[in-house]
Amino acid sequence: MKAQQETVKIKLPEGYYLDWAGQFNEMLEAFRRFYISIPLALFLILILLYIFYGNIRNVILTMVAPTCTVFGGLVSLLLADQPLSISAVVGFISVIGISIFNTCIWIQHYIEVYREKKDKEKATLETVQDKFRPVLMGGLIASLGLLPASVAHGVGSQVQKPLAIVIVGGMLIGTGIILLVMPLLFRFVRLEK
Repeated sequence: MKAQQETVKIKLPEGYYLDWAGQFNEMLEAFRRFYISIPLALFLILILLYIFYGNIRNVILTMVAPTCTVFGGLVSLLLADQPLSISAVVGFISVIGISIFNTCIWIQHYIEVYREKKDKEKATLETVQDKFRPVLMGGLIASLGLLPASVAHGVGSQVQKPLAIVIVGGMLIGTGIILLVMPLLFRFVRLEK
C-alpha cells in the first residue's frame, strides 16, 4: 500500500501506465473473497449454535471466546510487527474454530452438571475442575506446536509465520482469557432450551 502511494507521485510518459498485478492482485482478490465467506461462515456457525443450544443467550456467551482469541491473535501480530495477510486470516479462522469448540464443551458440561447438582456454584466449580486442564492443554499444545514456525527466519517462513503467530498468540492469550472469564459467565448460561 505504501508503494502504491509513492508511485502515484511518479509522472509516466504518455502512453505508459502502471498496473498492480501478480501476487498483490491475487492477495486483494483473496481478501475480497474473505469479506464474503467469513461473515457467511460466522452466520452459519451462529445458526448451528442456536440449533444446538435452543436459545440466543448461550450463543452469545459462546461467541465471547472467539472475541478473546481474535484479540490475542491481533496483539501477537502487533507485537511481532507482522501485517495482516492471507495466512494470518487462515490462522484466525483456526483459532476461532478451536475457541468455539472449547466454549461449547465448557457450557454443555456446565449444563449437564447443573442438571445433576441443581446448584450453580457447585456446577461451576465442578466444570472448572473437569474442563480446565483439557482446555489449557489444548491451547498449550497448539501454541507450542507452532512456536518454532512463529519465530522462524528461514526461506519460506514469511508465508507460514503470520499463521503461526496468530495461532500461538490467539491460543495463549485467548485461552488464558477464556479460562478466567468463562467461569464468571456461567451464571448467565440459560439452562433450559
